[in-house]
Amino acid sequence: MDERLNEDQKRKLKKVLSGVTFCSLSTCHEGDPHTTMVQPSVTSELDVIILAKKTRKKIANIKQNNRIWLTFDASGFFKIPKVVYMKGVAKLEPLTQESFDEFLSYHGWITKKILKKLTSEGLHTSTRIIVKPDKIITYGVFGKIEDTVSFIP
Repeated sequence: MDERLNEDQKRKLKKVLSGVTFCSLSTCHEGDPHTTMVQPSVTSELDVIILAKKTRKKIANIKQNNRIWLTFDASGFFKIPKVVYMKGVAKLEPLTQESFDEFLSYHGWITKKILKKLTSEGLHTSTRIIVKPDKIITYGVFGKIEDTVSFIP
């Protein structure tokens, strides 16, 4: 059964997700799944922002079908595995200096390699993927691995 996220749960999820450097983004191409590793930024409302070159397969897939799935492994050094799954709708927007700065403000840092790749040819060659989750499933985030909770944001 799905439950609504309360503010304490949102804060806990945001804290857990802010420690995740990479997550997997799954899109669909002609009925087949396509999964790639991405570097997410998570907003206070639990929207996820991802930057990508306009020429990447994930961008073409989202243009065809904007339903996506994100998987965050937030286990780190915790004794209890922590995993967050998000199902949602992706929206593509042009990457501007302002939206790039916003991404960095949520992320806190970005690898030099990705930063160099995104900015070397100019921000206009990249796009911003904004994921609005419509379902969040958590394992271990609120205490024990048995605490599997399905949320509607």
